[in-house]
Formats: sequence, C-alpha cells, structure tokens
Amino acid sequence: MLTGKEAPGFTLVDLSGKKVSLSDFQGKPVLVNFWATWCVPCREEMPWLQQFSRQYAPQGLTILGIVTDSPGKDAVQKAAQKSGVTYPVLISDDNTENAYGGVDQLPMSFYVGRDGKVAVQTAGVSAVGGKEVIEANIKKIVGGA
Repeated sequence: MLTGKEAPGFTLVDLSGKKVSLSDFQGKPVLVNFWATWCVPCREEMPWLQQFSRQYAPQGLTILGIVTDSPGKDAVQKAAQKSGVTYPVLISDDNTENAYGGVDQLPMSFYVGRDGKVAVQTAGVSAVGGKEVIEANIKKIVGGA
C-alpha cells in the first residue's frame, strides 16, 4: 500500500503525444486513476470522475486517467469520449504500474494530496461504495490533506 507515502513520480504521454508528469501538478490534489478499455467498472466510474473533475477544478483538483491496456490510441480515445472524459488520459508503461504496486485490480485509484503523498488508495468501484466514496476521497485531498 502506498497510503501515507510519497506518490511515485512518472512522465507519460497523453493521447495527443504530449508528455505529462505528476510533478507538473506539484502542490495540487491529484487523482491518479488506472483503468482499461475492457474494464466495465472502469467505464462505469469515468463519467463520475469527469463530473468531479469539473466540480472540484476550482479547488485545484486534477484527474489523470492512466490506461493500462494498449488497444491503440484510437480505441482508447473512443472509450474516453464515450464516457465523456475531458481530463488527461495517459498511456501507461510497466515502470509506472510497478511503481504503483503492480496495479493488479482495476480500476485502481490513488488520491494524492497537496503534499504529494497518497492520502487514499482504492481498488474497484463496487468494493469502495461507488460515487459517494469517490467524492468523499476527493474531498479529503482538496481539503488540504
């Protein structure tokens, strides 16, 4: 578990080819969400994440969706668009997944506080109580956790 520890840094490429680093968001709350195009629970929570991305943007929240499968950028783009996602979607690599503990269950979310530490780590949607729990975790990190 990474809870209470410094969030592992990474630099990944988004769907447009731009490099995005976790360090770009230093001092801001970040939700790092690992997902896959084939993952039904992932697609279930993506519209919620999009809603929270807009809702908590004034408090500095950034959501980074990291796709763990590689069906090609077009398929990833379609999956993201179908869910209404406008937050950055990044293409994962083995180093990043390993740094975050192997990401053996999806969706996997890491709620990173303004201090750069993982405040909460969750796996699965139904296992964590759905939308309300996601929002409660977001409130923990935007509140200065």
